[in-house]
Amino acid sequence: MAERDPAIAEAEARAVRTYGLFIGGEWVEATTGRTFESRNPADRDEVARAEGLCQRLVERALAMEGTCTGEHGVGQGKMKYLAPEHGEPALAAMRALKRALDPQGIMNPGKIVALG
Repeated sequence: MAERDPAIAEAEARAVRTYGLFIGGEWVEATTGRTFESRNPADRDEVARAEGLCQRLVERALAMEGTCTGEHGVGQGKMKYLAPEHGEPALAAMRALKRALDPQGIMNPGKIVALG
């Protein structure tokens, strides 16, 4: 994906301007390693725009054979993108491993894969 970095960075910069947001902090790491942070988490409009931007960037990364994960993993915010990236059989295997290694569900509960 390294050969695509300039295209990703350019598209990301356009998207950030479109959404009226600020690059700098710790948010979207799904594309170039640049990160984004909503400046005011109490501002519902800004949070919604940030979430829309995140979705757009993750979808772009996946379309370019990238990943939804970032330096800090999946957590809760990017769980919904794992199925499109890896497929349900891979998620079933991840769930089986999680249950086998953590039968009590005490290690990082509610993160990475939903056990539901």
